[in-house]
Order: sequence, then C-alpha cells, then structure tokens
Amino acid sequence: MQADRSAIAANVANELQLFEAARSGRVLFHGNSMEPLLEDGDALLLEPVRFEDVRPGDLVTYRLDERFPTLRVLRVRRSHLFLGADNWPGRRFRTWPEHLLGRVVARTRAGRTLSASSSAWRARTAWVLARNRVGKWAFRARRRARLAWERGTHGADERYPKPPNVQINLSSRCNLACRMCPYLAIHSGDSVPNVLSAESFEKLLPLVAEVG
Repeated sequence: MQADRSAIAANVANELQLFEAARSGRVLFHGNSMEPLLEDGDALLLEPVRFEDVRPGDLVTYRLDERFPTLRVLRVRRSHLFLGADNWPGRRFRTWPEHLLGRVVARTRAGRTLSASSSAWRARTAWVLARNRVGKWAFRARRRARLAWERGTHGADERYPKPPNVQINLSSRCNLACRMCPYLAIHSGDSVPNVLSAESFEKLLPLVAEVG
C-alpha cells in the first residue's frame, strides 16, 4: 500500500513539473525520435503560436495526456496537424489546436544554443520536408504499380487487390513508460486487448499465404 501511494505521489509530482515547464516556455526533450536535431536531455525554448500561424516544418510541443511530445509539422489541416518524427520516417501523429503548447525557437545542449533561424536548423528542416515529399511520391508510385500488376494478373474487375505485405503485431504490451510515447495508454490500458488471440491469428493465415 505504501509503495502504491509513493508511486501515485511520484506520478502527480512528475505531471506538475512537466506542466509548469511547458507553461514557462521551456521543456526538456526526451527520447531519440528527433535525432540528430534534438537529443535526449536537450532544453527547448518555446514561443506561443496561434494554430493558424503554424507552418509545415515547424517543431511544435503539444500536450498528450500528462506528456509533452515535440514533433515536426508535416501537414496543416483546417482542424488539426499531421506530425512526424525526424528519426522515425513513416510514423505519423496528429494533434488539435487545444493541445498545442508552442513552437520551438531554440535548442540548448551542453551550454550551446542553436536557434531555429540558423542555417543548420533551416537546412535540416528543408531536408526532412523534401524526404517526406519523396516518400509520399514513392509510396503512390508503388501503389499504382501494384494495382496495375493486380489488374494484369486478376483482370480489370479485381476490386480489392491483396496487399504486398502484412505486418502483424502479436502483442501491444510494453514494460516501459516513456514520457514521449504516444501509445502509453494502449500499453497499459484495458480498453485494447494486449495479446492477439490464437483464433484471430488463424483467421489471418490464408491472407498471409497469398500476399506479395
């Protein structure tokens, strides 16, 4: 019982510390999702930003439960933002105006500060956005080629071509509690089954045998 109370108190103190840090305009970055521009332990300086002033390429910090992830804006939509991590190509996240805390304008590491207006920062931003555009073009090209192959193999009336590959996650359990993890609620909650059932796996086997 005493251990449970201590854990609850530690969690509350941690959340209060994070919230106060974000409100003051300075947060510590955690994890490796934005390397090499941001590394674990970097101090970030935030400025308030209106949702309509956010642009692709900006680094923004937002509230996700009791955590404050920092990611790069890839696309701006009327009601939300599509975000990505420089070091995790292909992973996409979303956030909404009410969760936006600020835009990153500087990073401090080992006593040295790098501004978002510096040439090195702008070059990294341009490279990441270009990589994202090329990735989207390549994905669409592969999809068109796959559909053309399916139509040639199965005929023009094939409405639902089979996918080129399948990834099966057997379990969502994780014994870590990283503050920057957007899937923490899935790992620890009971609303989503933690382990794929044998019955569900067996139903997938015929599909797995036929994918490219």
